Amino acid sequence: MQPMAIPDGLADIPPGPALGALLAGIDPARVANGDTVTVLQAWRRQRSHTDAAEFAVMTQVGRCDPSSKPSHLARLETPDPNCGIEIAAALTLTELAAWHEHTLAETLVHRLPDVHAALACGDIDRGKAAVFADLLEPLTDTQNARICAALLPKARGLTTGQLRYRLRRMVIAIDPDAARRRYNEALRRRRVICYLDEDGTATITMIGLDPAAAQAACERVDGLARAIRVAGHPESLPVIRIDLATALLDGSLHTLSHDQIITAMLARATAPDPDTDTPNDDAHSGAGHRSGSDSSSDSSSDSSEDGRSEDDRGDGDGGGHGDGGGDDEPRDNGPRAGGSGGPARPEPARSGVEVRLRLSTLLGHDEHPGEIPGLGPILAPTARAAVARQQRAEWRFAITDPDGSLVLAGITRRRPPTYTGQPGQIGPPLLRQAHGGIVELQVPATLLEQLSAQPPPGWETLIADLATQYADRTTLNSAMDERSGDRLPCPALRRHVEVRDRTCCFPGCRRPARKAQQDHTQDHQYGGRTVSENLGPLCILHHALKTAGHWRVHQPVPGEFRWRSPLGRAYATRGEPVCPDLPDPLPTPPSPAPAPAPPSPLQRELDDEPIYPGVHAPAPATPAPLDATSATTTTDPNTATTARNETAERAPPEDPPF
Repeated sequence: MQPMAIPDGLADIPPGPALGALLAGIDPARVANGDTVTVLQAWRRQRSHTDAAEFAVMTQVGRCDPSSKPSHLARLETPDPNCGIEIAAALTLTELAAWHEHTLAETLVHRLPDVHAALACGDIDRGKAAVFADLLEPLTDTQNARICAALLPKARGLTTGQLRYRLRRMVIAIDPDAARRRYNEALRRRRVICYLDEDGTATITMIGLDPAAAQAACERVDGLARAIRVAGHPESLPVIRIDLATALLDGSLHTLSHDQIITAMLARATAPDPDTDTPNDDAHSGAGHRSGSDSSSDSSSDSSEDGRSEDDRGDGDGGGHGDGGGDDEPRDNGPRAGGSGGPARPEPARSGVEVRLRLSTLLGHDEHPGEIPGLGPILAPTARAAVARQQRAEWRFAITDPDGSLVLAGITRRRPPTYTGQPGQIGPPLLRQAHGGIVELQVPATLLEQLSAQPPPGWETLIADLATQYADRTTLNSAMDERSGDRLPCPALRRHVEVRDRTCCFPGCRRPARKAQQDHTQDHQYGGRTVSENLGPLCILHHALKTAGHWRVHQPVPGEFRWRSPLGRAYATRGEPVCPDLPDPLPTPPSPAPAPAPPSPLQRELDDEPIYPGVHAPAPATPAPLDATSATTTTDPNTATTARNETAERAPPEDPPF
């Protein structure tokens, strides 16, 4: 059967009645393979247009004056407090869902008109519009306008995860003090929740944690789980992780050393049940994607427990600092003699994490957000505190050009002698340093020149080391590609590609580059060289797709990837800038915060209850309506807001924790 021809220029037709009429006449079952994606994209534009129109009508329903006759035209300045009930009845929604929909509509139409216009034009979809509304809600209209002007033109080519990451960073940068106040308030409300799932299992959730401490906890569980699996545990990494985390929390491993924990977990292991055992799903577990790569695949990662090449474990260029402990995991993760021989090795104070921040932020010149890869942007004080715990980590630097793109990546063994974690302050070192981890210092070349002329006290040796390496950048960059015939990249080349590309280079993937495999764009077995212009990070899932030949890629210039899908569609990717443009601070004076109300007798009783029955207050018999002056706040915050957020609290995170 001959394929059906689609209208010329369908990809460029704006959404509206004309596009809807054209799409109605297309039978997707008769469309040629390569054209099905064009039709799909046209339907998505049309759907976005329809969503924008529905939101506009919903705001009008919310502002209709209920005291006026139905046949009259009468609107209120603010939404009717009970309009959600009308919307719920009309659309057969729950009242909670109706309030959520109306809040989103009000935010887009009246507070974010540019986002609503982009939705109506089909430039973004409902999911991206909801991300804007969610993250920009606490900001002022002036702040929102500045962020939208910078980010809306780029939103079409971003996934919701990528968009959320960029928005979080901008929200922190535009008003660091307000972000800090919100952070402190969320930290004050931190708690542990345990509840029963529909299938009879239980879920434990911890909310309001310090991000660096939470990531360190995940790194510790992951490192121990990998060591347990290497020691012979029969289960997959995800299963080992959850069993280990439970045992660490329930106290059964309390006081045990690293090797004793491994021995105890091996003793508990049982043979897999053939009726329930599933293949190792490391590709979806977040951190497991670096281990166990197929030796026949075109990977620059070996199958060691932490996924690094043997060269990267050496004491030379890969060390990262003077005491030789720069790897992201312990150098000796396995047990001695099956976990029982030799002296017991105590656990370190905290597992190190990867922290990225600008040198100017570390020095206190600005309050730009830092980043924990895989987790997202963090406040500047949080990033500084994490760096202060990681004096023994591998300290990387990334010197950038005026556009924020990488010029030179390397490591420095120099440290500020006794950095306290406070911007620009020198003082007694922390008593307990984290084990391992990576600190990435982002340094614009112009800033390095300024600091070299007048280095801050205590930072002279570190600044001098960066300036010396930058002056020799041509030689250092050339030296990375000298071993082009090797299958595995040298540590300097691996580090350069990780810093340059930031994440897995497959379209939409945000897996951190450090936890991905080094892939040859042109396969090594077919003559591909091990050089920067032929390498890119790929997580194990997308590396398998490329190796199987389903997706093809070429790299016209270093760091730019052109993908061809099985349906013949072209997709371009490029890593985020190392030092992206961020909005200048536009702070708002903090309004006097009312003193927090003392907890009610019911809330005190709930706080004293064990965590396993649940911590949510019972909903009132009649749901409280939204206050007329705020579409996001209920009239009874102790009950209705809790009920409204219950689903969000129990939802799984957007990305895996490891």
